[in-house]
Amino acid sequence: MTNKPIKIAPGVYGLVGGPVNAYVLDDRESSVIAVDSGLPGWGRRVLSLVASIGRKAEDLSRILITHADIDHVGGLKSLVAAAGAEVFASAEAARYIRARRSPPHIGFSMIVPVAIMNLLFGRRIPVARELADGDRLEVLGGLRVISTPGHTPDHLCFFLEREGLLFAGDLFRNVAGLELFPRNAWDREAMKASLCKIASLNPRLICPGHGRVWRRDEDTERLSALIEGSEALPCAAARRTTSSSN
Repeated sequence: MTNKPIKIAPGVYGLVGGPVNAYVLDDRESSVIAVDSGLPGWGRRVLSLVASIGRKAEDLSRILITHADIDHVGGLKSLVAAAGAEVFASAEAARYIRARRSPPHIGFSMIVPVAIMNLLFGRRIPVARELADGDRLEVLGGLRVISTPGHTPDHLCFFLEREGLLFAGDLFRNVAGLELFPRNAWDREAMKASLCKIASLNPRLICPGHGRVWRRDEDTERLSALIEGSEALPCAAARRTTSSSN
């Protein structure tokens, strides 16, 4: 598959459907923000998306990173060089970016290839701001930062409050239906707890790092089913208690 530029919501656009997704937010009152930068060499793809919405490279002011895997930070070098954009990431992701390393979670067979990719294509990119859980960025009515460890220890999601839209990184995948990212989790139980946290927001749209955009009105019970499938979760117990009392 190849990435196809699409409009997802007012001011939100994505390159969706290829090996990894990347997104941009266009706030006409300020600037353009990217969420993740894709694989090495993908800077030009992200900039082509920026151009397709009538904006220039220099309008890209910030790049928000969900986590420091090479398929999400590989395009940073070219994007920062072309646009002069600032990088925002969690404190832990910032350490991996500066060191040109991936966060712990990769399967044994991929450790060496990924390390080589980081050394060949990475650069010690400065991180202008270290984001923490609960931070809020003033873009398109408010973008909330949510700490969601599990897939990796440094993982963040970003919630666009006005649209009920979640940039989910690799917390979820939506290739053959929305699911918790199925492979190479750093901490599966932490990932399930992050699912609880996200479900409480009741997102209307989920923009994952891989696969299609998920829309609640097309798949109304999916998040509930994911919670009910995780019996040990407090949010599953709370949901059952609430249902039995009604």
